[in-house]
Amino acid sequence: MLLLSRGVYVSKRTKQLALYQALWDTAQDEEQHEWTDKEIIEALVDIDGPMITGALRNRLNPSRTGLRAEDQQYSEEARSQQSQTSLTKALHRDPEQP
Repeated sequence: MLLLSRGVYVSKRTKQLALYQALWDTAQDEEQHEWTDKEIIEALVDIDGPMITGALRNRLNPSRTGLRAEDQQYSEEARSQQSQTSLTKALHRDPEQP
């Protein structure tokens, strides 16, 4: 999560790609990954907060919690997805945890 919030792209783990291998692959990359809008939205959903990165600043809204509203329809879809994920997390949160 920390790497994602700082704008470092790390591939999703799968049955074939363990976390340590994804991190190793990221460390070995000579060029920075070009984030797609979909990857940014997924990362924002995963970290459930702002991205603390200068590299993606021009693509994020001022609060860095979503994409800039250049493509209004796509941004509305992204906000809806973020809201649904936040609601799901809230419903499954342990009431004894702060």
